[in-house]
Amino acid sequence: MTPDIDAIISSLYKDFRDRSQEVKRYTQFIQVIADKKAIGLSHLSEGELAPVDGFTLDRDLVKTIRASGYLLLYNLVESTLSNAIDSIHQAIDVHGVEFNQLNKNMKEVTLSHFKKAISGKKSDFSSPHPIQVAMLKMGYAKESLFSGNIDCKEIREIAKKYGFLVPDPKLNGRNVGDYVLEVKSKRNDLAHGSISFERCGRETAPEHLILVADQTILYLRAVLRSVSYFIRYKQFSEIE
Repeated sequence: MTPDIDAIISSLYKDFRDRSQEVKRYTQFIQVIADKKAIGLSHLSEGELAPVDGFTLDRDLVKTIRASGYLLLYNLVESTLSNAIDSIHQAIDVHGVEFNQLNKNMKEVTLSHFKKAISGKKSDFSSPHPIQVAMLKMGYAKESLFSGNIDCKEIREIAKKYGFLVPDPKLNGRNVGDYVLEVKSKRNDLAHGSISFERCGRETAPEHLILVADQTILYLRAVLRSVSYFIRYKQFSEIE
């Protein structure tokens, strides 16, 4: 594996670890609030802790804080999948693979992006590369890969489309598919105003949110292992 491919995979995992830590710090904060039955905040005053006057960490605010965890979790899900797919395209570029060297799955993916590009109102044909290389780049945009609808079903469909394997979310009797679907559904309900943060938090126990977070992180880590294997062994190409 070339140093550039090492860097691609390393960057993919680093972003995942950073965002996973964001989630874990947040769920730990929620657990501490629940365990300690916290009702306020403290600050340093003359070297000692003192309550913040005029502020109460009331039950309704705690519910709102808890519900916000779904937004943080969905951010992790979508960023992980976006970065994973982008890493595949980066690896193809690093290896200098041309369109006719791709396997059947990747040719179909590339053609789909290319068709989207040439059907646009402002098609850009100024690429200095030969058409075999330019076809790999035209129409692909990391920012438009997903639109708030990622769950395990969508992940399986993306994996099938690209040709890499993903773990079974029901393996060993696990409920991971339900948890990731819950993350997507709650995030969309909150983002679209279908439910208030307070109500969402009221319906979600701290222990449940932590379980959802832990299982989602474990599943995403397994997906990344599959993608890194796909990249490492150039399974996007027909050429060894």
